[in-house]
Amino acid sequence: MKVTKTCHDGVIMFVCPKCGGHKLEEVLINAHIETPITFQVEPSRTTGMRMIYGQTTCIEGDIERYQCSACGFTPSQEDGDPICDDEALEEWLNNPVGIEEQLDKD
Repeated sequence: MKVTKTCHDGVIMFVCPKCGGHKLEEVLINAHIETPITFQVEPSRTTGMRMIYGQTTCIEGDIERYQCSACGFTPSQEDGDPICDDEALEEWLNNPVGIEEQLDKD
């Protein structure tokens, strides 16, 4: 069976069964994202100014799936649907049912 988590200093870390990566990311739908934009005057440019983007903030959204940020592997439920809530993700990390089938289709 492939390893899906490791424990280091009491912190459980995701381990991608496909690539061994450790970063899991949320893919959101219906997200409201804000990015502040300011303008700086630049006389040397033909438009006279440039846009400066601030830090992007996600205000709300629904989790469509989780995936490995390195290779895109998506943990799935037994029925093949992607996991989209934290309780199901925790359960999958503790008992990755069907992991071999998931790796075969990815």
